[in-house]
Amino acid sequence: MTTANIIPPIPDDCMATPEALVVVLFLAGSAYESAQVARQWLPMVPRVCFTSVEIFGSAWHIGRPSLKDKIAGTAGSLGIDPGKVILVGIGEAGRLAIDLALGDSLPTFGVIAFDIAAPSELPHSTRSNARIRLVQHASDEDPEGVRFGELVAAMRRRDIDYRATLLPPNQGHERMMRAGAAYLVELVAMASTPHGKRIN
Repeated sequence: MTTANIIPPIPDDCMATPEALVVVLFLAGSAYESAQVARQWLPMVPRVCFTSVEIFGSAWHIGRPSLKDKIAGTAGSLGIDPGKVILVGIGEAGRLAIDLALGDSLPTFGVIAFDIAAPSELPHSTRSNARIRLVQHASDEDPEGVRFGELVAAMRRRDIDYRATLLPPNQGHERMMRAGAAYLVELVAMASTPHGKRIN
């Protein structure tokens, strides 16, 4: 059975009125990489708290109601409206983040997903205002990013607030993280404005 464990927030002294909560979803065994993401991005968004969710087993078999409750409970314990939660994930965890935001009624502000397997269709949602930000490497099998383009087109048809970056296959992890950091700064700035509007 797939389970999830919430990692205590950082920094340890989260301010009394943080602007957002960033939740990094990761598969068991990737704790170091998850912590590095948080510590690399934290200086760019000092009024934000970071926490992580470690997933033991397949992300597709996670108990989603329990996971949603854990994320919402962590936000509440920090005095953060669940609508100001930003989910982050790489690969399978990134797909889970999108599914939670679009298909499971978790009132997240946004998602930053890296190198996800493009789904055949987006999860059905009756209401979701989540802003989706995607960073994807083209693959040798799909150097032009055709399947990724199909996912982006599906988001456009659903009128989802999205932005997407397609990187060449030879672009490394550091370039991917820089693109994600730019999206995070944008989303945090939006979350701190009335009605979450984009700042140009």
